[in-house]
Amino acid sequence: MLSNHFILALMCIFINSKPLNYTLYFFLQLIVDCWDDVAINRPSFDHIKKSLHRINPHKMSPVDLMMNMVRVY
Repeated sequence: MLSNHFILALMCIFINSKPLNYTLYFFLQLIVDCWDDVAINRPSFDHIKKSLHRINPHKMSPVDLMMNMVRVY
């Protein structure tokens, strides 16, 4: 299970972003979905791949994308 502190930190970045950073929100939602306590509720790899492509069509690494978002913040 994800640390509540990690989720709260990401939510604070999302909420305080001006304008609201929906890319970060979608990443956060995907992370939370992947760490669901009930395995059957977790997304399939195909769903994860499609979600990541939709979130990040420029194909930057997720770490680079998150660092860019934090840098802008």
